[in-house]
This record gives sequence, structure tokens and C-alpha cells, in this order.
Amino acid sequence: MSQLLVSVRNVAEAAEALAGGADLIDVKEPQRGSLGPVDPETQRAIVRFIGGRRRISLALGELDDAQNVLSRVDVAALSFLKVGLAGWARRDWPAALRVLTRSVASLPAASFVAVAYADHQRADAPSPDEILDFTVTYGLGAWMIDTAIKDGTSLFSWCSPESLQRWGRRCQQAGIPWAVAGSLRLEDVDDLRELAPSWVAVRGAVCPKGRNGMLCRSRVSIWVERLKIPAGRTVTASANSRSLQHVPRRHH
Repeated sequence: MSQLLVSVRNVAEAAEALAGGADLIDVKEPQRGSLGPVDPETQRAIVRFIGGRRRISLALGELDDAQNVLSRVDVAALSFLKVGLAGWARRDWPAALRVLTRSVASLPAASFVAVAYADHQRADAPSPDEILDFTVTYGLGAWMIDTAIKDGTSLFSWCSPESLQRWGRRCQQAGIPWAVAGSLRLEDVDDLRELAPSWVAVRGAVCPKGRNGMLCRSRVSIWVERLKIPAGRTVTASANSRSLQHVPRRHH
């Protein structure tokens, strides 16, 4: 069964995510992009508030800025450090990423997650396959697929379920946890349960006013409950009407 990763920007949102039952607390500032970092004071405040009750991941931003962000945060209580590769498709990103993963002696390579972008071409980023190859070769902590540009399109707008299944099988064969993100919607849950990633990552889907708005614990709890339903079972309208009445449906 997939666990739920929820991205929070401050202590108030961390409290909502925790109360809603989120399994992994991810710290980022959505107004600064897909992997926008928060300021160091905010990061430390969230870590203090969580107090070891959940694992925490931290967005370091894109590779150009990740080293600077990493040098200013407290890494002691962090399980994962996420870094993006937008703008690096035609640069020596493997060498630069290796430098980053070796830059803090106290951090094992397994603390780092190189985030692949489904919309990698418009982000000028390496392909998901290239980043997965690196993750397997150098033993990074997890592999994550997301979207770089938040414009209303979702993960499923940019890659097929078959591609996600293929990447998931490779992660499982290599013993590497994997996560899916990218403007996911509650109506995607049936497909997500079939994929069975280690984590399903959400932000906008649990914020009533969109990804830049305030996070809501009741929406977090709905996602947690839906992910617990065994794969292959479809939730009936009557069983889920209360949950869905506040969630806009996507029309194809």
C-alpha cells in the first residue's frame, strides 16, 4: 500500500498534515517552484514541531542552487533531500550531482533524491530514464517523478501508465523506493493504487484554494483513506460522496 507524502510550507501546515494522517512530511515553498526551498528558520521550526513523529523530506530546489540551500539548513533530522535538474539536460549533471551528494560527510547518498520531471523536455532536464539509471547506479535514497511546470497539467498529461509501471518495476527490482507527484487529483487514486508506488505526493490536491493556498487536514485524511483501499476495488459514489463533493472532477 502506498503511503501519502504531503508538502508543507510552514508549521501550521505541518500540523494540518500530521493531524490528517500524512505518512511523510515534505518541506517546500510552492510559490518558488516545483521544488522551491523554504528559508532555514522555517525548516528548523517544522523539524522541531514534528519532533520525530514522522520522517521529513526537504526540497533543495534545482541543482544550480541546491548546494547553497544545503549549506544553510539543519540536515540532522531529515530523511530525504530532493533536488531537481531543470536546465541541466545538456550539462554534466551526473558529475555535479555526485559533488552534491558527497558535499556533506555526515550524509549518505541514500539521503538524496534526484527528482525526474515527466515534462523534462520543456524543463530542459534529463529524461526520467537517465535519472533512474543514476539513482540505481549510485544508490540514491529514492526515485521520484514529478512535473516541473505547474500549469494545470498533471503527471498523467505527460506520461502514460505503462511508462510509470515500467519505471516502478525497475525501482522494485533495484530495491529503491519510488514516489509519484505532479498535480495529482483525487480521481487519479484508482490508477495510483494500481501503480503502488512507495509514496503518492500531493500539495494542491489537499489545498482548497490550490497549491499556493492553505493545506486542509480533512483533505489529507481523505487521501489517506482512499490509498488504503485495496488495488482493484473501485469506490462507489455512495461510499465516497461526502469526500468527493468538494473535489472538482476532471473532464476528458
